[in-house]
Amino acid sequence: MSGTARVLVALLIGVGIAGVGAGFAMLSPDTEPVACTMDARLDAPEGWTWHRDGANNCAWTLYDADGSEAPDDVYTAIGEEPPPPPPTDLAPWLVLGAGIVTIGVAIGAAVSLRRS
Repeated sequence: MSGTARVLVALLIGVGIAGVGAGFAMLSPDTEPVACTMDARLDAPEGWTWHRDGANNCAWTLYDADGSEAPDDVYTAIGEEPPPPPPTDLAPWLVLGAGIVTIGVAIGAAVSLRRS
């Protein structure tokens, strides 16, 4: 295997390892809450309070005194739409997959170059 080929294989492996590491880092749960605006809504039904949900793109969400979210029927009873489900993030999985594929390509290239 030539020196240039070794450098390219090493570079591919390094990029792949970085991709796998970044993918796992992106998949780890966030411990920091998202900061939402401090505006208020005073039209909550009795027993409920409107708050912005930092884990759901700051969507208006009804909470009871214990901090539990209201079921969908509470929203429909007052003529409101329930908040959308929290967004799913595909980016970490794509980065992780790209890192794994890159490592596989690097290993395949190393084996192929070693045989020739």
